Amino acid sequence: MKENDVNYPSWYELACWPDDIRNTGLKLFDGWHYADTPFYDGISPSESTFQPHPKYNTTYVLIEAIKIFQTKGNMFFKSLMLRFFIHLVGDMHQPLHMTTRITKERKGGDKGGNDFKLQGSINNLHTLWDRAMDKINAVKRVSLT
Repeated sequence: MKENDVNYPSWYELACWPDDIRNTGLKLFDGWHYADTPFYDGISPSESTFQPHPKYNTTYVLIEAIKIFQTKGNMFFKSLMLRFFIHLVGDMHQPLHMTTRITKERKGGDKGGNDFKLQGSINNLHTLWDRAMDKINAVKRVSLT
């Protein structure tokens, strides 16, 4: 995590880093990428079996990152949290990263659309949304230079 990281020469590529480490199989930060806020659709909270996401979710991490930015603390931690901050602000703008739909059929929620199954090569609503409603077949990083 140095200033001129050859693997991440720009902030917009750096924003991919949390997913890059996630794709290596490291699960330590998985819960940071979402916050399943319940959306009750035709069901009352008392009828659901929904269990809230642990407090270590997107919202928690963004608040903690801001606290770290405001300190005179270690630059390593500031650099680490900046990478997550940039990425998670993007994640939270994908609606299925921030909610779970709770219905009579899915009383525990749909896990941000992951349990809302579809037929085809894209098998759930979350993946369909992530891939721009199937309009983009291969996602490539954008180079602004």
